[in-house]
Amino acid sequence: MSDALATSPKELIRNFGIIAHIDAGKTTTTERILYYSGREHRIGEVDAGTTVTDFDKEEQERGITIYAAAVTTAWTCRDRRHQFNIIDTPGHVDFTAEVERSLRVLDGAVVIFCGVEGVEAQSETVWHQADRYEVPRVAFVNKMDRVGADYDRVVKEIRERLRANPLPVVLPCGTAGAFHGVIDIVRMRHLVWDEAAAGARFEAREIPAALRPVADQAREHLCDQLSDVSDRFAEAYLAGDVTEPLLLATLREGTLRRKFVPVLAGASRRNQGVQPLMDAVCEFLPSPLDVPAPVGVNPRTGKTTQCPPPGDDAPTVAFAFKTAFTQHYEFTFLRVYSGTLRERGSLLNSRTGKQERVLRLGRVYADELEPITALGAGDIGAAVSLRDTSTGDTLCDAKHPVALEPAVFPEPVIAVAVEPKSSDDKDRLADVLGKLSHTDPTFRYHLNEETGQLLISGMGELHLEVLINRMARDHRLLVNRGQPSVAYKETVEKAADVVSRFERQSAGKTLFAEVHLMVEPSRAQEAPEALMRASESSIPRQFHDAVLAGLRGSTGSGGRCGFPIIYARATVIGGKATADSNEVAFEAAAAHAFHEAVEKAGTAMLEPVMKYEVRTPDACFGPVSNDLLNRRATIDETEPLGTVTIIRGRVPIAEMFGYSTVLRSLSGGRASYSMEAHSYARVPEEVRRRYLL
Repeated sequence: MSDALATSPKELIRNFGIIAHIDAGKTTTTERILYYSGREHRIGEVDAGTTVTDFDKEEQERGITIYAAAVTTAWTCRDRRHQFNIIDTPGHVDFTAEVERSLRVLDGAVVIFCGVEGVEAQSETVWHQADRYEVPRVAFVNKMDRVGADYDRVVKEIRERLRANPLPVVLPCGTAGAFHGVIDIVRMRHLVWDEAAAGARFEAREIPAALRPVADQAREHLCDQLSDVSDRFAEAYLAGDVTEPLLLATLREGTLRRKFVPVLAGASRRNQGVQPLMDAVCEFLPSPLDVPAPVGVNPRTGKTTQCPPPGDDAPTVAFAFKTAFTQHYEFTFLRVYSGTLRERGSLLNSRTGKQERVLRLGRVYADELEPITALGAGDIGAAVSLRDTSTGDTLCDAKHPVALEPAVFPEPVIAVAVEPKSSDDKDRLADVLGKLSHTDPTFRYHLNEETGQLLISGMGELHLEVLINRMARDHRLLVNRGQPSVAYKETVEKAADVVSRFERQSAGKTLFAEVHLMVEPSRAQEAPEALMRASESSIPRQFHDAVLAGLRGSTGSGGRCGFPIIYARATVIGGKATADSNEVAFEAAAAHAFHEAVEKAGTAMLEPVMKYEVRTPDACFGPVSNDLLNRRATIDETEPLGTVTIIRGRVPIAEMFGYSTVLRSLSGGRASYSMEAHSYARVPEEVRRRYLL
């Protein structure tokens, strides 16, 4: 299949992700796609640990997706064979980086919602991630066979909570035990699946008379929406001459322009409604030809430059969006934007300025690599054992250098102290942690100089637990761990500027460098900025990289309390060099200048604040809400949902360790909650004393 798919025309390639809140049915739906497309000969089940994309042992044991997994298959729609490059992403907030880096390179997305739960907390997160990358999407309301499923309510929530324009293109027939297929509004037919054939066969019937008025109304709404997108369609609609090709073409146009989101429905676990979703991917989501060429920066000149259109003969531009280790090798996931990536070819890494030799190429299928000799423009694959390429790097033609903007990942919010159980493993621990941080951009580790403890930081308790288990399982490294602690940050209180001079005797010379630096608060982005504004007459150009490296290396523990600095900008506004200046001197001068400026500006301590959502039975609302308020939480919104109330708000993560146990006790095990990183807030003085003194 790989060789055939490698030659797919660009207009028939669909690079898309499947994204959703945890337990909405992403992996279950992916399994049906692989089965109905003929890629797999049996349907894997999450509960049985037999799915293709949840191949990791930890995923199988927990029954959740932890790592974004790529698979490739083909699907024929309207007599045209399309190539699907699919990434099945995690739904748990602790692994949101997997969604972030996937959406960075994907052209479209399928967003799955539970028909019972509707728009949940992580649904909002992944939706806004897709918004940030301007990714067109289709929605699939799953689990329509469950008691309490309500298609109209979910569509309304998509409109109100996500501020989107959902446009139903199918209607479910019944819910729960009475669910019996869907009405295709585009072709005005009733689709019914053969459950005995695991949904592989379905039949198109006349729409039941009782449902015809609802279907006619939905069709009219669909046409009204399409009339706003296309004058040609509006004229045809008024003339009563709407053809199926025109309707589909206008639906596609509106989806690509993100004017609306087509909504479908089904019950993946009962094998109903998945084939129309696969057709919708072909008909509505973009091909690589429909996506504007990305804009990058020429690393030699610093000027903005646009990648060539996605042609196989254009200069090659490939973006590395993920690195993964298997038992046998390391491979780097690549999206090729233009040109052709060839086996045994050589490309420039625009970050390092070095040539990177591509020894082996493959198409990723979960944890397997299917060898191929080349990846064309618009395609996704992987290279094996690249020497010096990391997540976010661009590989390009040396004659046409470009650096694409990498994805931005959230900062870790909790930390745990670890130490090897065997003293013989002390040296190996740093090596293992280095490999883990290479593959996971939200994982950090550092040595606390004051306590001597090695701290690992991540996005939540589950994230760190999975990483510690991975150390034991994949690397045979057992560690003792401490209690979770908050990953505090600091920010500067005001602007301050300093002049820092470095002078040191070395080999009979006086190494010299002087840096004039200003630091100031900046809410433009969470990560600290390091800017060079000094003229080349004050700091020669050959020392600029060393100065910026000194600044970036200082932000990790640059605050008064030793916590990393965020929401700050450091600008080099001048300096001085002599004949005895070198990179070492300027890097040291910049680092010293940063610490001096931060001390002069003063700092405030910040704590991570989470956005939470608690779903509690009405009878337990009082105890649950009171407990939240005692945890310094805000209650921003409550929403009744049958016999359940949804509570939404913000809460410092410091107050939420062990919350799942407390919530079970307060609700008799009937309540649930989810959290995601929201922002950083100043730590109240009384709390600062309680946690740190």
